[in-house]
Amino acid sequence: MSSGSQRSSATLIPFPLRPAPIPAIERSRELQKRLMDAVFASGALEVDAQDTPTKRLAARLQILGFVAIEEITESGDRRRLRASEAIEAEPGRDWRISRAGAGACIA
Repeated sequence: MSSGSQRSSATLIPFPLRPAPIPAIERSRELQKRLMDAVFASGALEVDAQDTPTKRLAARLQILGFVAIEEITESGDRRRLRASEAIEAEPGRDWRISRAGAGACIA
């Protein structure tokens, strides 16, 4: 073999070891889309009282008019929350998220 055939290529293509980070706004949109898809597919979604990330996403979607949020009281009754209430709601109560205008209980 000649010494020229053993020479490595001068052109190197870097291979990223980690995927490029996803910007926060795109991550947020993807999470909102997933939540909306889950709500629209099932008709309604129960959210645990301590699940604040999901509650925040739902509150944003309610402001945009995509979902309706109901707070489930200790007696099991549901009370529809306005957008301003959803943002400042107590973390101690479960929520029910449904499509806006699709069977939301107004008490």
